Amino acid sequence: MREPKGCRGFIVRFVGQSDTKPARVRIWDTRNNVGVYLSYNYHGTASEQAQEHLESLGISVDGIMPTQAGLFLISENFDIKLTKAVNNG
Repeated sequence: MREPKGCRGFIVRFVGQSDTKPARVRIWDTRNNVGVYLSYNYHGTASEQAQEHLESLGISVDGIMPTQAGLFLISENFDIKLTKAVNNG
């Protein structure tokens, strides 16, 4: 039997606009129990925007699974922290 790989999960949800805030994309890191909100860019879907953001940070997306809580993105990367800003240095 093959040994299963450990994975890190991110829950992605679209958050509609309110009276005080614009539409946003929420990415929640289930391993580290932290999340970020990104302004929704209206180019593609929330999951595409979340995947682009994670990959811009160096976090590869190795799988996608729909859930009742939102879309679940799966990564084998455990090293890079989820942040809102892209680290260019």
